[in-house]
Amino acid sequence: MNGKIVPEKTASASQIIHFGGKDRLCVGIAWGDVFTAFQTTKIPNIKVFTGMPEKMLKNMRKASKWAWLITAWPVQQLLGIIVRNKIDGPSKEKRETVTTYLWGKVANANGKTIEAELQTPESYKLTAITALMCVEGVLAGKVKPGYNTPAMAFGSDFILGVEGTSRK
Repeated sequence: MNGKIVPEKTASASQIIHFGGKDRLCVGIAWGDVFTAFQTTKIPNIKVFTGMPEKMLKNMRKASKWAWLITAWPVQQLLGIIVRNKIDGPSKEKRETVTTYLWGKVANANGKTIEAELQTPESYKLTAITALMCVEGVLAGKVKPGYNTPAMAFGSDFILGVEGTSRK
């Protein structure tokens, strides 16, 4: 808020957002993009949302009441074991066929807004592709030393260099 990261309760903010051709239930999440988007844009008030089914949102809200327990070290260790042994990322087929949709809205002090949508390959695949693109750019000497987000280092259209990505 106003350029400072402030804690919010898990799943405390939700809204229906129309993107990717349909209305989607989205919930506010504590994501690294809150920090990196501010570093890149200097926009002082940023919130990050992700789409999710209503049942999952309800479960997240129930779980947030137990945050004091869930964040305790022994419980974190147990949850880490469960995740490592029971949770897999998306299959190769999903990584090759799923499309990820992103939406953004910016408002100025006068209330004027602008929205954009981004369509990309599946998120895990996108991360691998962009990580390699960043390494190639660094090795080619295209980046000044120091901290950079991909957009700071390579420009706001960097993501459009990924095959299967479009913005409107």
